[in-house]
Amino acid sequence: MDPIRTRQAQGTTLINAQKIHDVKYATKLLPTGVLASSLDFFTSAPLADVTYDNYANGGNLVDSGKEFTIYQVGVQLTIGTTPTIADYDLIIGRCVLALSTAQKEYGRFPILLLPSGGGLAVQGSQVGVAGTAVQGVTNGMPTRNGMFKLAAPLIIGANQSFKATLYAPNAVGFPAITLTGTTYIRILLDGVEQRAAA
Repeated sequence: MDPIRTRQAQGTTLINAQKIHDVKYATKLLPTGVLASSLDFFTSAPLADVTYDNYANGGNLVDSGKEFTIYQVGVQLTIGTTPTIADYDLIIGRCVLALSTAQKEYGRFPILLLPSGGGLAVQGSQVGVAGTAVQGVTNGMPTRNGMFKLAAPLIIGANQSFKATLYAPNAVGFPAITLTGTTYIRILLDGVEQRAAA
């Protein structure tokens, strides 16, 4: 399916352009305790650390003279301080990610479908011991081909508003999630950036 243009093409549409493969990502630390029922990504200024965030500025994936087409979405969980397997199972099994741009939502996806690979994968010498801290865990074995492919890629224009929202249970259906340790969560947007040719 052809990519979906999420905003009408403006006069600044790129004619002579370079296309580069890029991954935009935003990372947050989920603290110990009750997980907030919603948490926005890509809305605040990125940290000046490319291992943590990679996007233009708060609320925008790309700035002037660029477009970014999202082809795949992934979620990566990284150890903070003593999370347990149960923490990861609750995040992966019960949370949902929504993508929104130009004040429109473009889909809600259970985290289970948005792997950095494909499902919960655990490493460590004591992973079979109940309640034992995890030495290494991911939402699947990391592989670019294992990310969730959008049925129709989304084109995000220059300075176009964008956010990803993580929804957690609010105790109306599933019980609220209480984390026993801290966990970093990174939202990955795999795609192609188009910019003016030099």
